[in-house]
Amino acid sequence: MSKFPTMDELPPDMLDDQLEDIQVPEGGYKFYSDEEIANHPMFMGADVSADQLQGNDKMEALQSLLYYEDSPEVTAENFKENGNKALKIGRKQWDEALRWYSEAIKCKSPNNVNNSIYYSNRAHVHLLKKNFGHAVRDATKALEYNEKNVKAAYRAAKACAELSKWDLCQRFSTHGVELEADNQQLLELEKKAADEIVKGKQRERKRALEKAQQLRAKRDMDKAVAEYEVVVGQNMELGVEEVAGLGPTVEAGKLGWPLLIIYDETSQTDFIRSAPLEGELWDQIDEVLSSPAPWDSGRRYTPSSVAVFVDLNATKPVRNAELHKQRGGDKVGEGYRRVHRGETLKGIMQSPGVVTFANVFTVHVVVEDSDFCRRHMQ
Repeated sequence: MSKFPTMDELPPDMLDDQLEDIQVPEGGYKFYSDEEIANHPMFMGADVSADQLQGNDKMEALQSLLYYEDSPEVTAENFKENGNKALKIGRKQWDEALRWYSEAIKCKSPNNVNNSIYYSNRAHVHLLKKNFGHAVRDATKALEYNEKNVKAAYRAAKACAELSKWDLCQRFSTHGVELEADNQQLLELEKKAADEIVKGKQRERKRALEKAQQLRAKRDMDKAVAEYEVVVGQNMELGVEEVAGLGPTVEAGKLGWPLLIIYDETSQTDFIRSAPLEGELWDQIDEVLSSPAPWDSGRRYTPSSVAVFVDLNATKPVRNAELHKQRGGDKVGEGYRRVHRGETLKGIMQSPGVVTFANVFTVHVVVEDSDFCRRHMQ
C-alpha cells in the first residue's frame, strides 16, 4: 500500500497558522430580547420543544458539563455527536461543529479509530469553509490515527487539489483508491492530479527553454553590439505574433536578425526568422517575391518592379547610442533610406540614422513606379 504524506511532509504554508479555540468576544453588557430570554435554559419551562433545544448552544454547554463525568472515550463520542448535529443544521452552525469536533479531539480518547473520525470530521468542515490548509492537516492527522480512513484520504486529496498541491493530491488519492478501488471521487482526483503533474512538468520545461533562449538572445545581442557595431533600440511593438520574444541569433558562427518585410500599400507582411547580416538584403527580397503572394493577384510585386527602403531613426537608440551620434545618425532625422542591390544587411545597419529594433529589423517594399511610392517613400 502506498504511504500517504505524513504531517512532517506537509509544506510550511500548511503549518504556519494554528487553529485557535473560539473565544468569547469582548464587549459591554448585552441586552437580551424576549425571544432570547425564552430560549435561555434558565427560563425554559417543561413544555420546551425539540426545535428549541436543537442548536441551542447554551443548552449544549450545560449538557457538556455532564459529559466530563464519563470516560474520555465516551465524552469524546458525545462531543462528536453534537458536532454532527450542528453540521446537519447547515452553514450557520459550521463554527459550532468545529468547536464540538475540537472538544472531542481534546479528550484524547484511547480509541485511535474514533480519533481519526474526529479529525476527519473537522477536516470536512474546514473544506466547507474553504480553510484548505487546515483541512489537509486535519485529514493527514486522521490518517495517522487510522490509515484506512477513506474519507480522510479523500478530504486530504480534495483540499490539496484546491491548493494546487498536485503531488500531495496524487499521493492522498492513490492511497484512497487502494482502500476503495471503485471510489469515483478518488479516481477522478487521482487522474486530475496525474494530468496536472504532467502539465506542471511541461511548464517547467517550457520555462527552462525560455530561460535558455533568453540567455542565448543576450549573448547574441552582445555579439551584435560589440562585433558588428549595430545600433539597437527598443523592441518593436506591433500586432505581429511572430515578432514576440525574438532577436538576433548566431547560427554556424554567423549572426542573423529577424526580418519583417512590410508591404505598406497593401498592409501585408512577410517574416524571415533569421536573415544573415553578411548576406545581401536583396537576396531575401528576391526569394520572397520569386512566387506570387495570394494577396497579389495582379502580380504587381516582383523582384524587378519593387523598391526597398529602411526606416531612419524609427526608434530611440538604447545600445551603441554614442556610436549612433558619431555616425551622425542623430542629425539625419526620421524618414527612409533606399536599399540598393549589393548592400549587405550589416552595411545597411551600420548606415547613419539606422536604428534597428531589438527584436526585428524592418524593411518596406513598395511598387517603384506607384503613386504610393512617390507620395510616401521619397
